[in-house]
Amino acid sequence: MNGPLRRLFIGLMPDEAVRAALTAHQQLWQFGRGRPTSAARLHLTLHFIGEIDATREAALRQALTGVEVVPFELVLRTTEVWSARTAVLCADPQPILTDLHALLAARLLQAGLAPRRDAFAPHVTLARDAPNALPPDRFPPIAWPIRDCALIWSHGGRYDIVEHYGNDPRPFNLAAARRTLRR
Repeated sequence: MNGPLRRLFIGLMPDEAVRAALTAHQQLWQFGRGRPTSAARLHLTLHFIGEIDATREAALRQALTGVEVVPFELVLRTTEVWSARTAVLCADPQPILTDLHALLAARLLQAGLAPRRDAFAPHVTLARDAPNALPPDRFPPIAWPIRDCALIWSHGGRYDIVEHYGNDPRPFNLAAARRTLRR
């Protein structure tokens, strides 16, 4: 082991407008005694990595260098309560997001890290320990423009962005992206 361990994940962090929309949506729920996610911690996890040392983190950062996130819009519109205790807002199916998830999995493998094998279910966690959570009957969907992803350090109840990846201003070509993923 090389140095202290850091708990990391790759995710999407909302800008201020999306964060405000997510917070407003949260206020429509009834969480009972549940613990709402703080506004600063609202995000969508692409890959949870866990605790790794500085050497493995350096390898991961090197593998993520050059990752391009082409702009797309994610729509959050489906409420669910998972395991009768976690309130989430799920994203509509989006092939570009699925492709980004797969690309990042390949980069994790390149860094010698094994991506989790559970199914990818893109969502924002709104509250935990909320067994009686009740979602709103109606609400407007939240449109989230995606321009980048980030490597994020989770510590002491907060998230710090280690690095951003993406911001490719060119128009997205889905066929070209899929060809790249097959290589």
